[in-house]
Amino acid sequence: MNLNRTFTYYTSDDTQVLKGTRVKVPLNGREIVGFVDSTEIIDCTKEQYEEKCGYEIKELLEVLDEEPLLNDELYDLGLWLAHETVSPVISCFQAMLPNKIKPKSNRSNTRKEYIVHLVKFEDVRGEKQQKALMRLSQGDMERSLFNKEYSGVLTALVNKGLVEVIEKEKEADYSELDIKEASYPLTDQQEEAISKINNSSKNVILLHGLTGSGKTEIYMQLAKQKFYEGKQVLILVPEIALTPQMVERMTDRFGKNIAIYHSRLNDQERYEQYQLVRNHQVSIVVGTRSAVFMPFDNLGLIVLDEEHDHSYKQASVPRYHCRD
Repeated sequence: MNLNRTFTYYTSDDTQVLKGTRVKVPLNGREIVGFVDSTEIIDCTKEQYEEKCGYEIKELLEVLDEEPLLNDELYDLGLWLAHETVSPVISCFQAMLPNKIKPKSNRSNTRKEYIVHLVKFEDVRGEKQQKALMRLSQGDMERSLFNKEYSGVLTALVNKGLVEVIEKEKEADYSELDIKEASYPLTDQQEEAISKINNSSKNVILLHGLTGSGKTEIYMQLAKQKFYEGKQVLILVPEIALTPQMVERMTDRFGKNIAIYHSRLNDQERYEQYQLVRNHQVSIVVGTRSAVFMPFDNLGLIVLDEEHDHSYKQASVPRYHCRD
């Protein structure tokens, strides 16, 4: 069966179905996961629409995402990638997403964290319960930490309706962007390069310089400018270049308000970094080839460092070049 095309399903309830979300649907006797390509509200009965179309329309089984995993730009990029590389569209979408949220996934394996939250404060018997409520009145606590400090009281407080345990997806550690200035003055050549880039009418500019000539500092200066303009920044580097030293240099300059995305992260870490960008919690991303598929919606600068490097080319389907 040719899956490189769309299929029509219906839903009869008020479930919101948005383009770019994953849905579980019946297909050829199996339940599979696919992406919504488009939606339409039909002012007729299912039977009338089937008669118009000339075929039976099955009901989708489940909407897996509250918000689209692929925004409009990423969705269009996936279609372009499929055309350019002569690949199935679904293969392109799979290559664009972290393993935790690929179409075959139902997100059940994402790591969870549990938060103890105060519902209402009342005087209770028991000194430990009272102390626990006093502490929660100052803010939520992780369940593991709560149980460590106030062992044996959580169940009782939950049964009394005074506290609740909230389940949420684990998020990567990040903080407000704290940009530091360079520890040394820029050279005349660096100043000239930044000025030419800022004043150029071209969209693509080649910055040539030997190793150690100070190109990375130019990237960071341009990234700082775009951040203050409210834009997002993507800095792509070859796989071999994303060393701990490179990561340390970027985090030293920009703090923890950046996402680091590369193949040496495990599935959970890649998912957390992806979500930081998707939820607009960070504005600057440093990564290798696959970071080009992060869910940006307001990019102001893309840096492709060492653009001649072979690691920017994907060897498996879809066989894309990151530069393109």
